[in-house]
Amino acid sequence: MIIKSLKKKEIIKKLLNFLYLIRYLITIILISILVIFFSPNFFDFNDNLSDLNKVLSQNNINVKKVKNISYDPIPIPSLIIEKAEILINKNSDPVLVDRLYLKINLLGAYRLDKIKIKKIKFENFNLKLNKKRFKEFISFINKNNDKIEYNNFEIFLANKDINFLKIDKIFLKNINKNKIHFKGLIADKNFKGSFTFDKKNNLKLKIK
Repeated sequence: MIIKSLKKKEIIKKLLNFLYLIRYLITIILISILVIFFSPNFFDFNDNLSDLNKVLSQNNINVKKVKNISYDPIPIPSLIIEKAEILINKNSDPVLVDRLYLKINLLGAYRLDKIKIKKIKFENFNLKLNKKRFKEFISFINKNNDKIEYNNFEIFLANKDINFLKIDKIFLKNINKNKIHFKGLIADKNFKGSFTFDKKNNLKLKIK
């Protein structure tokens, strides 16, 4: 036991000595990593909206106006689009979203022509939907598989110009191509449920 303990101490000592010898190299590597991850904070992305739209169009999203586009490297590289006026379908009315988060690859922060959007998150917005637009919205969610997440938004279901149902504080996430989970409030009461799509792409609604 004593011999094993001495061997462990000797190994630890050698390791610490080695780390001490390469301490400057480790410092340089850490600083380089921090510089690579945080440098895009100083970039101006507001002039690159057209480039972003080229990528977002693959998800049937078109951003018309924004207040600001910023970069956040934590926890993963992301572009944050504030006060965005967007279209989620070509023929839809514009929707004002407080924040649109685009989780991207690090290279995309340096070269927008190389950007890959891993996840899209809508936060704080409302939609007024009639029967036709409700189906279009669900179809939009379904087409984007598990790529888009919606947090804290309101839906007003309407018949012509009359709102007959308000659903608020909705959190919605499409887990996979065929199933969408959601939860929210109707008349201040919690509810949750899911949308599913059959083989013929027909919509089925389940509320718990």
